[in-house]
Amino acid sequence: MLGLFSCREQAKNASLAHDGRLSGRSRMILRMHLAMCRACRRFARQIRDLDSFMARCLSSEGEGGENGLSVEAKERIRQDLERE
Repeated sequence: MLGLFSCREQAKNASLAHDGRLSGRSRMILRMHLAMCRACRRFARQIRDLDSFMARCLSSEGEGGENGLSVEAKERIRQDLERE
């Protein structure tokens, strides 16, 4: 039972939850863990922040937009993400 509440296990679950692939029971356990664990709350927030950043990078229009990524670079990143 202790393994269910380990930070290592809950870090995996935070990632699955962000992707919408976590069961109800596991989601409840994750919420309880996040209520108690500052480090895992920070990790979950970093996952969300990274996802938001990547979405902004991929949605910028034109060559070398605000973020400096070319259209080709954005397409390579998009393809790599789709393969995972």
